[in-house]
Amino acid sequence: MSHELPARSQARCALFLVGAAAFWPPVYGQQAAGASVSVVPSLSVQQTFTDNVALSTDNRRSESITQISPGISIAGRSGRVQGSLDYSLNALFYARESDRNTLQNALNGVVRAELIDNHAFIDARATISQQTISAFGTQSGNSGLINDNRSEVATLSVSPSLRGNLGGVVDVAATAGWSASHSDSTDAGDTTSLSALLSLGGRQGLFGWGLNATRQVSGYASEQDVTQDSVIASLSFSPDTELRLTLRGGREATDVQGGTRQSSDTWGWGVDWIPTERTQLSLQSDRRYFGSSHTFTARHRMARSIWSYSDTRGVSGEPGLAGADVLRAQFNQLYTNCVSSLRDPALCNQLVRQILGLDPTVSLGFLNSARSLQRGQNLSVALSGLRTTVTLSAFRAATSRLDGVVYGEGDLSQVDQVRQLGYSVAVSYRLTPVSSLAFVGARQKTLDAGSQPGNDQRSATLSWSSSLGPRMTTSLALRHTLFESDSNPYNESAIIGSLSLRF
Repeated sequence: MSHELPARSQARCALFLVGAAAFWPPVYGQQAAGASVSVVPSLSVQQTFTDNVALSTDNRRSESITQISPGISIAGRSGRVQGSLDYSLNALFYARESDRNTLQNALNGVVRAELIDNHAFIDARATISQQTISAFGTQSGNSGLINDNRSEVATLSVSPSLRGNLGGVVDVAATAGWSASHSDSTDAGDTTSLSALLSLGGRQGLFGWGLNATRQVSGYASEQDVTQDSVIASLSFSPDTELRLTLRGGREATDVQGGTRQSSDTWGWGVDWIPTERTQLSLQSDRRYFGSSHTFTARHRMARSIWSYSDTRGVSGEPGLAGADVLRAQFNQLYTNCVSSLRDPALCNQLVRQILGLDPTVSLGFLNSARSLQRGQNLSVALSGLRTTVTLSAFRAATSRLDGVVYGEGDLSQVDQVRQLGYSVAVSYRLTPVSSLAFVGARQKTLDAGSQPGNDQRSATLSWSSSLGPRMTTSLALRHTLFESDSNPYNESAIIGSLSLRF
């Protein structure tokens, strides 16, 4: 079966790539006048020998999978444009079942352009990745294994904004946004959104004030568009540079629940505390149309460790909800720690995805067909020694139906709530200046929901990686996965070798 990206998604991401190319002058691995931009082509070859390619208990089949991945990485600044883009085309070839040969895309791109100095900006982001469709279906940590519970998902967002100041007293900002997401094998996860924000604010001594008016029109493939409007006023007090206290209140109106437009008061408070450059704490709490929402984040950096925790509750699809953002931040943190230790970006990308058990571009581990109530908690600790790095990570997530919302597809069309939890430990040891050994153990569990049985996935990976030169790395890994479920339990072992070149 082919899993090529549909024309609609290809067009969206092509527009992003064309726009990025238009902003960036053609620079190949060097600096141009007034610019610091690098364009690095790459090629990686990965060979996997697995004893259970179809992830089956009754029909185990061994297979040799060859993955050839040409790619390109762009990063830096050119004039008023800055950003990064990583793209690879993954060609998968199966030795025994060549009819399953397929192409998979992987893209992560961010661009920010300053059109008018300090006044006009445009931000764009595009991703393509493999996502899990159902939390109750078969889980696997490798996209090369045969699993119908995965889909290629493309997302694109564009956000122009204007900033200014009136009379040196009032700051004014206006932002518009468009975003879309599309899955190639299911309508679950297909969504579009248009938003607009107008904000006014200012500061007098220790006090600050703000007034925000927003409108968002969004919809999934299986539901009609919904509209959400809000007007929020805020007052802040900053007794010093380390602490800010905020009170806010206003009015919001939405037809999210049941299609009938309802208005309600909203109010909340917030505390932001940054006692040192190494410690950051933020707590935001609001009373909303669906109940209470909150976002709590804490981060502390020591000489050889980084500690972070987040706890969020809110509605999916709303600007600022931390579900996907926190997961993305956790992914970036673990990935950075891994690369600094192993010096192998491709291997680290694979290891960190396996650590989290979730993809950083989608929140809470499955595709949804309507807005839902999300609660997510994430904890990570990274400890670094002279040669050893230890990373501990744990998460817990609950996604629930919103009253009055119809779910056409996905897990919430069958159950009221999806609960997942997981944890992992990763230990890497630098053998020599150019080689490292790493072990990753991870567990991800989906709890039972009514008559729907859950599942439990445990995996362990032992890998060795080494640099063969300034532009070449190689790795060898052993993987074992045990998956327990009532519908399709399996265990799988694999040997994985890879060679990566950067030109």
